[in-house]
Amino acid sequence: MYVNGRTLNYGTDGRQAVRKLLDLGHQRGIIPIASQIDFVD
Repeated sequence: MYVNGRTLNYGTDGRQAVRKLLDLGHQRGIIPIASQIDFVD
């Protein structure tokens, strides 16, 4: 994995992007169960 500031800390917008990606996957039937994400600081 390439390490940079983004991989060390997603930030607010990065966390939103992860949630959106998983939500879209669920909406389109790729991910069968809706995700509940808990980020650890």
